[in-house]
Amino acid sequence: DLLTDLHYTRLEEIQHELERRGGRKGQKRASPATVKRKMETLSKALTVATMMMGPDKKPILFAKPTFPSIKINNIQDRVLSNAECVAVFKVIDTKHLENPSHDWKRFGCFVRFLLDTACRKGEALMLLDEWIEVDGDGDTMIHWPRYREATEEEKARTGLNQIERLKNGKAKGLPASKAIVDMLPFLRALSPDGKRLFPHHPSTMDWKWREVRKAMKPLGHNIDDVKFHTLRHTTITDMLRAKESLPMVSRFAGHSSIKITADRYGHLIADDLKDLVKGKERRDAA
Repeated sequence: DLLTDLHYTRLEEIQHELERRGGRKGQKRASPATVKRKMETLSKALTVATMMMGPDKKPILFAKPTFPSIKINNIQDRVLSNAECVAVFKVIDTKHLENPSHDWKRFGCFVRFLLDTACRKGEALMLLDEWIEVDGDGDTMIHWPRYREATEEEKARTGLNQIERLKNGKAKGLPASKAIVDMLPFLRALSPDGKRLFPHHPSTMDWKWREVRKAMKPLGHNIDDVKFHTLRHTTITDMLRAKESLPMVSRFAGHSSIKITADRYGHLIADDLKDLVKGKERRDAA
């Protein structure tokens, strides 16, 4: 497509084509969030085009066309209860005793890391030991650099020498919990190259999680609808229910804006507002 041909109707067609192409893991349709991210990339490109001049010294694009809206339901409801969390680690411990050669202990560390950091699965799998340091206060901090070096294939395809690591395109830093600090010697001892702390393919972790879900049912817990990403939602939800400030929770989650946190966890914020009104009523009655 020529940039000048990208009018509203054509942008709608592109959006529908992206949906029909499907998502990862054989999904028949791409998720609205995935389509939205790709359309936002196109939107940024068109914005740049309005600031560029052609050979005739005129703007390549005089004005960016209106983009079709994409509705995303990001309200997150499913979280792990305390009882389910305890049962998950019980299952992992049992599997480690039954099959110690299958690396279940390190998988338990992986699940604990996700719960304590609210990281996405990919962010945990890319973790390098060199990103962990002790600051001047004696606290252990984890830093994800913003960029990584592009592979030769990526350089040829994108023309970029560096690729952004994280979803929001920013660097990220988090304090390590005591549980994470305690597991570091074990993870470092098992690191195959002295760098990667979770040197596993995503499919391996997915298989182990499916095995955990199966083993949960005899214990009276059905978590078939729980994914690794649910662990992230669990941690963020617990923080908001504990009345932690929205800006701090948003920063911990690595969201690019507070608005994203508010949109995705709006039901919890609404509960806070109900408590606020009830508190005012109690004060007025007194």
